[in-house]
Amino acid sequence: MHRFEQIIYENHIGERIYFGIADPSNDNGYAEYYVNENNLRDYNWNVETKNNNISYFYRGVDSPTLPVVVFSLDERRQMELRNNLHDVFEKDVIENSPGKIWIGDYYIECFVTASKKTKYNKTPKLMIVELTITFASQYWVKETSVVLSQTHDDDSGLDYYYDYPYDYGGANRNSNVLINDSFRDSDFYITMIGPTKNPRLYVNDHLYAVDTELGVGESLTIDSIDKTIVKMTEEGEENIFHLRNKDDYIFELIPTGTSSIAWDGGFQIIIILLDERSEPLWT
Repeated sequence: MHRFEQIIYENHIGERIYFGIADPSNDNGYAEYYVNENNLRDYNWNVETKNNNISYFYRGVDSPTLPVVVFSLDERRQMELRNNLHDVFEKDVIENSPGKIWIGDYYIECFVTASKKTKYNKTPKLMIVELTITFASQYWVKETSVVLSQTHDDDSGLDYYYDYPYDYGGANRNSNVLINDSFRDSDFYITMIGPTKNPRLYVNDHLYAVDTELGVGESLTIDSIDKTIVKMTEEGEENIFHLRNKDDYIFELIPTGTSSIAWDGGFQIIIILLDERSEPLWT
């Protein structure tokens, strides 16, 4: 039995194309875009050698193709689907801001850089499209969000409590551990939310700290990918990289497996772990 893949394309302003899935905004209850077997999951590591020995591996820019079927029994709707397919993709290219392809819980940033149509004249109810997808990233990513809740208003002592109001996979509710279910150490975003002064977080014995004061409604985010520390205030964004605590490297990846965590409990922290893979997890 033929099985269409379930894939979502989301452009940089949040508009979505659903492949093999009924669009939630359409009440007809069936899919109108379909994807056939494709090479989105294929990948290739390039090898640099010296004196017949492997020096290192690296990745280039991948451009897989996506065979798409556009189908609707209603001819007017078919024209809307064709135009929508173009418009959602083209907005990313015009703004040079990548969209995302989602397979399950994983996404990869990308652009649609070519579109080749066939069979659109044989019937007004069908069009076959081959899309060229140019990846803007080397990895498929799953984000796991963990919230460390504020437990009191003062900053006395270290607290070992957190909870999960939502979970995208890989977290558990043990009160003194952080679970990273990736097979590799993970990049992250750590957001610390005020009010607090000189916020600090320990993961195992490693310190993530910034020597600054956060007022009510203010926050800071440590981004291990772009190596930035940004403070958000009513006035906007402020680069506070120079205020990082230098006792430990603040962009140290979160270890795979189980880590102990500790902070003073006087403010809220949101940790987003990034599970990066060369191909999305098969489910």
